Amino acid sequence: MLESAVQPVAAEIVRILAASSGSLIRVRKRRTPVKIRRVQPRPMSERTRERIASACRICGLVLDDANRTICDGCLPDYDQARTDKLSNAGKATLAAMRASADDPARSREATAKKREKSRSTSLAMRAWEREYGRGDPEVYEREVFPKIPGMTVPQLVKLTGLSQFHCWKVRKGERRLHARHWTRVAAAAGFP
Repeated sequence: MLESAVQPVAAEIVRILAASSGSLIRVRKRRTPVKIRRVQPRPMSERTRERIASACRICGLVLDDANRTICDGCLPDYDQARTDKLSNAGKATLAAMRASADDPARSREATAKKREKSRSTSLAMRAWEREYGRGDPEVYEREVFPKIPGMTVPQLVKLTGLSQFHCWKVRKGERRLHARHWTRVAAAAGFP
């Protein structure tokens, strides 16, 4: 008797939960446990949206927007934790690839590509030096280097065509740009 009185209420709860879910939900009927019927999620009406409150997954604060899952207070910490997790996973994957015997960076094709890039860079540097001479290190230290920390690594990469790693070392002052890049960097930094 109690079961038959509760059954319509339980069915309505299942229907509301299925309608609010974004994925397919499998529902078993008690009287026929072997058969499984699939309930397609129904679009939620405005009235249903108002009844189902959304709460922050971290602190439980009830949110005004039903589509949000994290409140404004928890979002910065959540974003930082997610970024750290992805960064650590990426670093671990990269370390595993580098440690493996079939590291893509050490393949024949990659090695040939690096060798060709290094060769073409060396030829360009020598050709520039034959025409213009070597750059004066004092000019670099006085006029070019002070402007480099105000630039981003991607800007330096785009201007020079050098690797991110090399440009990062240039920004830190551990490496010096070749003189053929000085005028482009100077023009981009806004001085003659």
